[in-house]
Amino acid sequence: MSLVRSHYGIDRGTTRVLRMGWKWALDNVQRKRNLALLKQERGIDMPFDRTKFLKTSPLPTRYLLRFANGLSPRLLAYNTWLYLHSTPPHKGYWAVQSLVRLTGPKGLRVLSILWNHWQRCGKAGSRAIGSGATAF
Repeated sequence: MSLVRSHYGIDRGTTRVLRMGWKWALDNVQRKRNLALLKQERGIDMPFDRTKFLKTSPLPTRYLLRFANGLSPRLLAYNTWLYLHSTPPHKGYWAVQSLVRLTGPKGLRVLSILWNHWQRCGKAGSRAIGSGATAF
């Protein structure tokens, strides 16, 4: 008898950090610590600029659509700010970003609820058909 533990199980610490909305906040804290250590040990002073980083690594839309409905109001506001300051990599990102810009964090929460409902219905429908394909 053996036990297989999924890397993406709900009980995993990394998954919990994602679900709670802490990942990008913790990543930014680590970046700040690294820059402070660089300044302390090498004397190189580099300012931390979130918006510059968000140009090359935008916050994923699917992450927000999947988890925004479960975030605390403070982390929802923080992640919404990061999302709105991200440079859109494509038109779909820009479209969702524009909608969130109009509706704010509450609108993002509603979009997340609708997205998750649609995902559940899509998966149930694909299983009923027997294709085995999932939308997410």
